[in-house]
Amino acid sequence: MNLPNIVHKRINFLREYIKNRNVGPEGFTPVFIDETWIFSKASFRSSWQDDTKQTDSRKNSEGHRYIVVHTGTKDGFIKGANLIFKSGLKTRDYHDNMNRKNFENWFKTQLVPNLPPKSFIIMDNASYHSGLLEEISRKIWTKQRQTEWLKKKNIGVPEKAMKDKIWSIACRNCSSEKKYFLDEYVKPLGHKILRLPPYHCQFNAIEMVWSERKRKYDQYISNLKGSPSEVLTTWERVINEISIDHWQKNVFHTEKVIEKAWEAIQVCDSYDILPLVITTDEDDDDEDNISDFSSDSDNTDEFD
Repeated sequence: MNLPNIVHKRINFLREYIKNRNVGPEGFTPVFIDETWIFSKASFRSSWQDDTKQTDSRKNSEGHRYIVVHTGTKDGFIKGANLIFKSGLKTRDYHDNMNRKNFENWFKTQLVPNLPPKSFIIMDNASYHSGLLEEISRKIWTKQRQTEWLKKKNIGVPEKAMKDKIWSIACRNCSSEKKYFLDEYVKPLGHKILRLPPYHCQFNAIEMVWSERKRKYDQYISNLKGSPSEVLTTWERVINEISIDHWQKNVFHTEKVIEKAWEAIQVCDSYDILPLVITTDEDDDDEDNISDFSSDSDNTDEFD
């Protein structure tokens, strides 16, 4: 989280969130998006052990996995935006069960029509969240792919040109700014998208909602057989049970975390402290040693 590129993304996120959140008539309504998963026979249950009480870990038969996509604001889950489907892969990573086509279809057909005016959409950096409006040429591409990319842009390539020449032509005709498809899609509708910095799920209020709702779901589904209809009905039940007041508390807590992080950055920025740089030069050290040795030798000769 303290790598320079991550710090840079964190600062940009905090600045944009503070500037655009719902403050006054010009503000936007933060909308929190995330994906998670549930199992038809409850999920893995872990426990801890301390000096006062002993517990153990146990794992229920998980059954089939279902991928869940939803979004919410301080006023609760957005109605009509709930998506749940049965996973077709056995991998443990739920991201492998989602792709750009499915996500963008949900985004356009279920989310956008139900968004409040001037929504500020907060989501993570999953690849299917960040499909580009126009593909950007990359140096690792093959010579043939680079050539095809240039031809699509009606840019000629000299005959028998080598890969480095083709890459230099691509660089001159490649936009320096990434444009994301979803960002451009919502812009005419009066909405904005802000992506979370990597490793900063604490800035997404829906993460706390997931934790609570999934525990409640496991409690209910453990008493059932876990059929597809029972899974869907149970998940719908736990989604509808959460109160607006509870959502408001989670959003309020998240915004406090964001405000404290922004204040910490302001404090650090107020101290104009130059970095302390220590350089070691082996040649200089050798010269100093030789000089010292020569001096000692001269003194010895004089003494003799």
